[in-house]
Amino acid sequence: MRFKNPTYARAWDREWLLSNGLGGYSASTIVGANTRKYHGLLVAASKPPHGRRLLVAKLEEKLTTQQGQYLLSTNKYPEGKIYPTGYEFLKEFRLNPLPTFYFEAGGCKIKKKIYMINGANAAVVRYYLKSQGKARLELAPLINDRPIHSLTAGGQADLPQFSQKAYADGTFVQGPVCGICIKSDQCSYRADEKWNYNMIYDWETEGGEADREHHFMPGRFEFEFQGSAKFNLLLSDSEYKFVDYHRRYKQENERIANVVDEFYLNNRLKRDRFADHLALAADQFIVRNEGNEVMAGYPWFGVWGRDAMIALPGIALATGRFDEAKAIPLNAAKSMKDGMVVCFVDEKGEPSYTSADASLWYGLAVYRFLQATNDEMFVRAELFGPLKKAIDGYLFGSLVDVKVDEDGLLKCGPGLTWMDTKVTPRAGKPVELNALWYNVLKIAQLFALKFGEEKYGDEMKRKAEKVKKSFQRFWNETEECLYDVLDPDDSTVRPNQIFAVSFPSPLLDAEKEKMVVEKVRKELLTPLGLRSISPLDARYRKKYAGASEEREKSYQCGMVWPWLMGAFVDAHVNTGGRNASLLLSGFRKHLRKGGVGTISEIIEPESLRPVGCIAQAWSVGEILRAYVKTNEERV
Repeated sequence: MRFKNPTYARAWDREWLLSNGLGGYSASTIVGANTRKYHGLLVAASKPPHGRRLLVAKLEEKLTTQQGQYLLSTNKYPEGKIYPTGYEFLKEFRLNPLPTFYFEAGGCKIKKKIYMINGANAAVVRYYLKSQGKARLELAPLINDRPIHSLTAGGQADLPQFSQKAYADGTFVQGPVCGICIKSDQCSYRADEKWNYNMIYDWETEGGEADREHHFMPGRFEFEFQGSAKFNLLLSDSEYKFVDYHRRYKQENERIANVVDEFYLNNRLKRDRFADHLALAADQFIVRNEGNEVMAGYPWFGVWGRDAMIALPGIALATGRFDEAKAIPLNAAKSMKDGMVVCFVDEKGEPSYTSADASLWYGLAVYRFLQATNDEMFVRAELFGPLKKAIDGYLFGSLVDVKVDEDGLLKCGPGLTWMDTKVTPRAGKPVELNALWYNVLKIAQLFALKFGEEKYGDEMKRKAEKVKKSFQRFWNETEECLYDVLDPDDSTVRPNQIFAVSFPSPLLDAEKEKMVVEKVRKELLTPLGLRSISPLDARYRKKYAGASEEREKSYQCGMVWPWLMGAFVDAHVNTGGRNASLLLSGFRKHLRKGGVGTISEIIEPESLRPVGCIAQAWSVGEILRAYVKTNEERV
């Protein structure tokens, strides 16, 4: 993926992302300017995958040749000032698959490649240089040590204290919480402590948030060269006495190649760069710790149970990563409380149980795991028991405000579904919650019959039949689709009804299924997912802008959600639709916008501008799963 001569104006919102398998990451824009407070060359997970902190924001780069001095960095400061304007020397950015920058200035060519050391809070910046005459490259790290959601700002008295131990080849800086090691295999290092003040982040400005930050500059690295040369710069939260850069670089490239190869080994598909990018994007969300977890989205979401269960079929099963596909639901099962899967885990590592549906998505994920692996022994031994506990939680009560009503349908309190904002409370009997409930009961019935538990299977069958009968109340004759919520009834046309047609066990007759799909197609479908509300609704909003309260009004009242395209593809196929692969064609262009090479959290419905998180696990997972489903056997 190539971007020729990117400028700040055209590329401030095109972002690249790397992750390290621990929850840490490296991210910025394709012009090298940090436009979010979440951007940084090294964001470390101090308590993997939690406790993420910005350690190294970026490198200020200055090239000196016989023709003069050239500042290769790009930053924004107050009053809209862009300085330096290093993008003027940036001839090309490539994601191939590592982020790579190509500069030309003063008769010198510079290639800069960035990668992370998988399994460590460490990033490496690798420089390739070529100059006919004598030249010098200076690198000044901008460092910090703060949680990802905050900023280092204010007056001199508010600034954190740093101390450093300088060496000939680098430095170790001690911040308020973390240590920061920066060293090189070829450069010399000079301590020269100062501060960089008032860097402006455009995304924070647009969102009406605090948008300026100060960074500590401990010193600078210098490298003099003539002809061809190369060197590496290590950024880490731990001191390294020796780094075999050649081996580390080779290992990461081999690991990346293996991720892509494994995807094609698991699927009968032609090679496709679109699928290559999706397979690599899927890898970024998997945290390979003791239990294996899923980061819901970069750069600010952490571990979310619902998101992990929805994303699992795409990011782990479709990619052939069956060890992770075992570990992720197993970890979710072990963290259950009263049968409820964790909703999310905060940066301190504290779990929150505030989801009515995460345990139901767990049941569907286990079903899809069995479909993909045929590993009945593992499901019976490790996953079926927790599923039964989850069902008991709904039947007999749990710590979450959700329970089975007299008609067999699930009823929940406000803010407990995936649409959980203040403007979408959805208290009552949400349509997708009950479509999930029915399907989980049918899955439990299937498992019980497979594992010789006929009595339990008969019980699940009876309960499922009652749910299906009561579910018919969701039919809205006037709109020829499903109510979004019952008791109280809510006729808002939302995408949640599509799950009644997309899930394995049907709830409606064939005619009504087609009517639901047609309603969603007509009012909610876009090239990049489903709108969260019909544009015919007075609450529909086209833009995701303004302060947080304004953006919250748009979040689930207009914004397009890419992950819902997976369910629409299933429903389209289930109702006899053809050419389903064409439904995904819009995502090919999307990979060049927002988070390049990945899929965003949400999209503005009219402009199709990516907003929200630059990379979302369930977006990538569902589009990858749908891609495999609609392209399999096309070899």
